[in-house]
This record gives sequence, structure tokens and C-alpha cells, in this order.
Amino acid sequence: MKLHVIIIFCFSIILCVNGCKKEKTEQIEVTGIIKIQGATTYQYGTQTITNSSNFYALKSDTYNLDTYVNQTVTIIGESISGYPFNGGPYYLNVIEVR
Repeated sequence: MKLHVIIIFCFSIILCVNGCKKEKTEQIEVTGIIKIQGATTYQYGTQTITNSSNFYALKSDTYNLDTYVNQTVTIIGESISGYPFNGGPYYLNVIEVR
């Protein structure tokens, strides 16, 4: 009986450690023109940026992206897991604007 409890306890610890790991985010650099995002079917992000190959929805906890609207900039963003969603674009949290 004690062996069963020990095995279940160890298994629970392993599951918790694996489930509690922070998912690694990928940093992406994109150069393009920031646009205000209007109404969309996917409904995430506050602005957008497009480069020659991809379209991205943006958000930022650090920068007021409205100050860069209609300007060509290079952004560094972290991809937000779970996106693209519902046919929408990739979703980036902007951590730097150049």
C-alpha cells in the first residue's frame, strides 16, 4: 500500500513540474508600416504590421503603438502562444520599436 502512495506522489510531482514550465516564446523582428486595426473577425490586437511575407496583429505593454501609426518601423515582438486563432494573423507582444 505504501509503495502505491509513493508511486502516485512521485508521478504527481513529475506532472506538476512538466505542466508548470513556462512556455518558451519566440522573438520575431518585423519591418513594415504600423496600421490601426479596425473591426476584424479574429478580434485580437490593437494595431497591425505587414512585411513581405506575413501579417501580424500587435499589442504592447511597453509602448504606445498609436505613436507609430503610418510610420515604417522595425519591431521586435514575442509570439503569443495559441495564435494565429480563428483564421487570424500571428499575434505579437511588441517589446522594442526601432
